Amino acid sequence: MENVPDIGGPVDPYNPDDNSTDDTPNSDTSGGLPSKENLEKVIPVTLGKSPGTLGRSGSLTNQSWEEYTIKLKVILYHNGEKHDLTPYVLQIKTSMQLGQPSGRFALLLSFQMRWDLYVQPQDYVEIYFGRYSDPPPIIMRGLVSNVRRTRIVDQSGKVHRAITINGQNFGKIWENYTIQYLVQEPGQTLAGTDVDQAVGNLMAAMLTENYGIGNTKDLTISNADLIQGIVDKMLNPQLKALQQVIPQIPLLQTSIKVLSDYQIPNMQIQSQQGNVWSLLEQFGNKPWCEWFIDDFDDGPIVIYRNTPFKKKGGTLALSESLPDWRYFKHLYISDADIIEEDVGKTDSEAFSYFFTYPTQQANMQDDPKARIIGFQPLSIEQESDTTNITNPHVDFNNLYRYGFKDIQIASNSIPIGSDTSYIQQSLKMNQWLVNCFSWTQDMLNGTIRMKGNENMRIGRYFTNTSTKEEYYIESVDHEVTISQIESLGNDGMYSFQTTVGVTRGRRIV
Repeated sequence: MENVPDIGGPVDPYNPDDNSTDDTPNSDTSGGLPSKENLEKVIPVTLGKSPGTLGRSGSLTNQSWEEYTIKLKVILYHNGEKHDLTPYVLQIKTSMQLGQPSGRFALLLSFQMRWDLYVQPQDYVEIYFGRYSDPPPIIMRGLVSNVRRTRIVDQSGKVHRAITINGQNFGKIWENYTIQYLVQEPGQTLAGTDVDQAVGNLMAAMLTENYGIGNTKDLTISNADLIQGIVDKMLNPQLKALQQVIPQIPLLQTSIKVLSDYQIPNMQIQSQQGNVWSLLEQFGNKPWCEWFIDDFDDGPIVIYRNTPFKKKGGTLALSESLPDWRYFKHLYISDADIIEEDVGKTDSEAFSYFFTYPTQQANMQDDPKARIIGFQPLSIEQESDTTNITNPHVDFNNLYRYGFKDIQIASNSIPIGSDTSYIQQSLKMNQWLVNCFSWTQDMLNGTIRMKGNENMRIGRYFTNTSTKEEYYIESVDHEVTISQIESLGNDGMYSFQTTVGVTRGRRIV
């Protein structure tokens, strides 16, 4: 065990209050950290009254008191040493959101142990908790970003002290990993021919030569190969380097489920600089694809897939590319699980005009939009036929009600070759766009706060069986409070609550 100077011992870890004004904690005669491992805390929780069922008259029925248990465990790895933080945890917060590079966590710890003198940025943390699963599932694996101590003196003069550890999940790696090339010298030769700096930068296969991603002999690279290459050649080597300090850190695994005909022109990716996340933002093919890192029992998983949005009738819009069912679960709750909700419809994302086109022209004289339109001369009757989705496409029902509101998206993943190939690909992608976004004004969106549910994860659907409504989860915030903390406004009851940001809500017929 590393010798850490007088950081205190595990005196009552559930009492964060201290009337003294001295920052010196109670001493531990052993002079070091506890070596407890694999402790699992089980806490009885009384949730007050369950919300019950909202009747047609607006009154609640079937209200009752409910008691359940939270099972949790928090482990910290520092320089190869394993430490159990579970006895010191007062509160856990985790947050995940689609479209954000990384998930985040915050641990509030008792001041009875001076973890702030010991924990370092990039220490590795595993957070487990739940009430449905035994043992509790992994909720987040993360890397520490900062550790802080806080002290608040209330109106009565009582001192409240705690330690907070903040961090991010493994999305922190692609957020921080930077791709950068030295500027090429003017007059550099390329294949024996003098070229200017701009041409040299354009033509050099920098990503392939430096990272081994892609093949300069091929005109294109598939989206799937790009993502796999980023994980194998960039992110996991970074984690392997970190394993030299903390060997318990796992490597990233992948779950890639995208259409093989998504192809990126190879030269487009070669000179891109910035962090890996910005590379994905440019070439990941949003909104047809989505990507995020989430944690499961078998490890941290990079999920890259065709976005599993549904048509208005409830079927997946892209049935030929199904998600990985190991990580794509459908969940069920009822009104009895809901504490608070705020959902509704809006016309802020109502669309009447849909157009998909490639980012790159076939030759220097072409305009991608003009070529797509020019090869599809259609009559008004053909465009207004709802069974005939075109590119571009006009939804006249939406046009009359909401006016001209366009969604025009250029994609890097449309192959540039024959006119037929990229026109067909553009049309197929625009059909998906129409199927998924022509009815957004009818979708429910908002937030729902419910009794703690560890199974709620981003990128999943759940159904409320009481209201017969289905939602897609775009954000998840868990909050577990397991000690009475007056400075946090705790009402004296332990709690585990989950708040989900939902979209694409629809009534199930």
